[in-house]
Amino acid sequence: MTDDEGQEREMVMVYTFESENNVYAVLLDRNDPEADGVIFRIEEEGDESFLVGIEDDAEWDRVTAIYEEIARTESEGK
Repeated sequence: MTDDEGQEREMVMVYTFESENNVYAVLLDRNDPEADGVIFRIEEEGDESFLVGIEDDAEWDRVTAIYEEIARTESEGK
């Protein structure tokens, strides 16, 4: 993946979840796993899947709230 500054980053998908008939993926930088994750919507076209950035503010707020709850639950379980 290329970030906003044009740097190549090797990302690893660590979690997926569903909300309102969409599937979302959480990716972490393989070389900096403590950094914040990045959330993308997964869209399918035929047999291929694509990661799509979330540009709608309401959708972004909804999925980040879901992910924060998932992360909180996971950290409490450790």
